[in-house]
Amino acid sequence: MYAAATHLIETLTRNSFSVFLHDKLLKKLDMTSTFLQPSEVFASNLQDYFSTPYSYKDGSYHETCHQETPEAQGAGSIQTSVNDFAKFIRAMINQSGPITKSIYEALTTPRIAKDQRPSRSPSGSKHPPPSYALGWDVKYHRGAQIISHDGVINGYGSRMFFLPDHKTGAVILGNSDGAFDLSWIIQSYLVDEMLQVPKEQRFDVASSRLKRFKAQETRRAKNLKRNADRRDQARGSLKLPIEAYLGDYHNDGYRTIVVQEKAGSLFINGSDRSMPFTMLLEHVNADSIFRGYLADDTGEDVVPVQFRFSPEGRVSAMGMVLEPSLGDDHFIWFDRLHETSRNREWYKA
Repeated sequence: MYAAATHLIETLTRNSFSVFLHDKLLKKLDMTSTFLQPSEVFASNLQDYFSTPYSYKDGSYHETCHQETPEAQGAGSIQTSVNDFAKFIRAMINQSGPITKSIYEALTTPRIAKDQRPSRSPSGSKHPPPSYALGWDVKYHRGAQIISHDGVINGYGSRMFFLPDHKTGAVILGNSDGAFDLSWIIQSYLVDEMLQVPKEQRFDVASSRLKRFKAQETRRAKNLKRNADRRDQARGSLKLPIEAYLGDYHNDGYRTIVVQEKAGSLFINGSDRSMPFTMLLEHVNADSIFRGYLADDTGEDVVPVQFRFSPEGRVSAMGMVLEPSLGDDHFIWFDRLHETSRNREWYKA
């Protein structure tokens, strides 16, 4: 939705969304250290101010890359500092500068209920349930309205929030994806401090988040072992030579991907994508049905993969379930562009 909105802006203004953002918001708030996409930071020769992004994997932190995510334009991709982004939060709180009263109300009016149950304050009074506005989450805690937004990408986590009635807010940024959970703990603590909630009445967010994190890590380790065992069991079950599948496959939306061989398995190297990944393919049945193990710095997901064959018996297309929300049987198809000299002789019997 937000990417579509930026496309509309670019169409109507005949300019890039970045130019629009700088002209209409960032310059007016003197946000001189805020940019759209990492490439703008490098173009401004300010890359030395970047914090190094880290991802947690196998019990330790590993340095990762700055991700260019043009497809997330409008919904993220902002490069900023705490001091700079605090200027935007201050404008939201005070409804000042480019954030007029009408814009503020449009942004913060609840539109989608996230929970049908109303919240209650200690006095017993009811408040609207947690809701989603335009880019902002709106909820109540002990009678106080909290408006917040959070985000996470490989190597970074963020959260910003404010309490309109208390004219107070905060910006929390961290250089690991684990900072996302940490920022929730910090927000909970700061809000309870602002509202002077007795310590014995506070919810232990830190313990809850730690328990959740440990459970996630346990599931992740089990899934990785299960997937590795599956691949070992499937090795050698493919009747066609692996060369029959190698080559370039193209989809107008997802562009070209290359199926290659790695250690006797079909392999896709998607490290050139805005969200880098690799994928090992495991044969399941009939030389056409596979499991794809899509891995990135955060873990590994199983993706259904299928190959289609031409009447002549050559591999002609590859389909992958890349949008699970559309269903496990909704394949996105990539047409084969060409075959390598090694696989041109292979046909499906």
